Amino acid sequence: MKKTVQQITLFTTMLCGFLLSTPTYGAKGDEDPRIRIEGQQLKIWLLNTLESKFIVKVYNTSNELIHFNRLGTEVTLGKILDFENSRRGYYRIVVSSKEGILFDNRLMLGTK
Repeated sequence: MKKTVQQITLFTTMLCGFLLSTPTYGAKGDEDPRIRIEGQQLKIWLLNTLESKFIVKVYNTSNELIHFNRLGTEVTLGKILDFENSRRGYYRIVVSSKEGILFDNRLMLGTK
């Protein structure tokens, strides 16, 4: 009985920590990009179990492509983009692979 209470307490603590942490935006499937904003840095990472190639595109508030990056076929992929000196606004972030678009969302970034 005591062990069960400890397990429930541990699970509840972990769940609360997860729910109260910085939001992470994700897609679906095995190749599931995770997007996190920390300060003015946009952190993109994913577990690439199918060894696919990925493309990261960032569009500014005028819908102009301002960043293009190809990510390789490694098992763990990541990219950090710094928006510290960028104009404040909604930037469209698109992560895609040969299977299609995995993430497409507008996020508030920038400080100017």
